[in-house]
Amino acid sequence: MRGIALLSLVTTGFIAGGCGASNSHPASNSQPVTAGDVNGAAMVASQIRYVVEGATVRVDLRVPGRATVLAATYPGLERATNQNPWDLYDPASKQFIAQYTGRGGAFLWSVAGGAPERVPFEGMESEPAFHESFVHGVLSADGKLVYLSTAKAAYVARRTGDGLTFSALRPLGHDVQLVHDISWDNQRLVASGHRPTKWGDPANVVAPRMVSVFAVAADGTLGADLTAEYPALQTDYIQAPGFMSDSRSLLFEGDDDIDTGDRLFVFRPGEGQTELSPEAVEDRDFNTPCVLPDDRVVFFESADRGYLIRVHDAAAGTTETVDDTWYPFSGYVRCR
Repeated sequence: MRGIALLSLVTTGFIAGGCGASNSHPASNSQPVTAGDVNGAAMVASQIRYVVEGATVRVDLRVPGRATVLAATYPGLERATNQNPWDLYDPASKQFIAQYTGRGGAFLWSVAGGAPERVPFEGMESEPAFHESFVHGVLSADGKLVYLSTAKAAYVARRTGDGLTFSALRPLGHDVQLVHDISWDNQRLVASGHRPTKWGDPANVVAPRMVSVFAVAADGTLGADLTAEYPALQTDYIQAPGFMSDSRSLLFEGDDDIDTGDRLFVFRPGEGQTELSPEAVEDRDFNTPCVLPDDRVVFFESADRGYLIRVHDAAAGTTETVDDTWYPFSGYVRCR
C-alpha cells in the first residue's frame, strides 16, 4: 500500500480533504462529474465514501457532482481539535452521522434537519468514553447496533426507538480495542486490539492486525470466540476485514510482508481462502476493500499518482472504475 491511513493526524484547519485549507474542498472534489467521466455510474451505491485528512468524499455518481459529508464541513460544527472526524451511514434514516472530537468531548452528530444536533446516548455526559476520542465506528446493517472504538477499548450501544437515540455504552471486554465490522445478520463481529497490531498505532484502522471473529449476543456484546473457524486469521496480519453478504465469509486485504502483496482475499469457513482478481488499470495494488450488499467489492487501486476507486464484481467477472479522480494517499474506503 502506498501511503498509510493514519486517523490520529491533528486537524489544524477547517479541513475538507485538503491539507489545512480553510473552508475549502479538495481539488479533486471541486469539478462536477458527468456520465462520460466514469464507468458503471448507475451501479454505485450512494453510501460509498472516501475518508482522508478530516473529510469524507461521498461517491454517488448516479447524480452529477461530489459532496463532502463529514463533520469538518457540517454547518455549525467547529473543526476537530485533536482527532480527525469520521462518519457513519445510518440505513434507517439514510442520513450520515458525523463523529468528531472537540468542544470538550467526542460526540456523534446528526445534520438531517439542516443544523447539527448531538445524537443522544443514555448517560453520555458522565460516560468517560465520550470525553476521550473515538477513532472508529460501525453501525449494523439494520441500524440497531452501534460500535464505537477508542484507542483503549470498544463499546456497543443499542438503538432505542425509531429515532436517533441510543442506550448507554457497554464495554465489549475481551481486551478488544477496535471493531472492524459486524455481519449483515448481526451474528458475528470481527475485531482487533487484543492481539498484535503490526504498526503499534491503535488509531490506524487499516494497519495490519491480527484479528478475531466473535459471536454476537442479542444485546450486541461478544459471545464465543469463533476465530478457529478462520485459520488464516490465527497466524497472519491482515488489513480492512469485512463480512460478505452470507455473514460468514470474510473479505480482507493481505499484508505485504506475508508475500500476498496488496491483494484482496475472501476466506469462507469450511472452504478456505481464495484471491479476488480485479482487472488492474495501472498496477495490481489493491487496498482497503469494503463490501456492498450484493457482494461487489469497493477498493482502491494504488499507483504512483494516487488512489483510484474501483468496484469488482467477482460473480460477473468485471471491474469498473467508479471515479476517474486519482485521490491523495493516506485514505480509505467505507461502504456503510
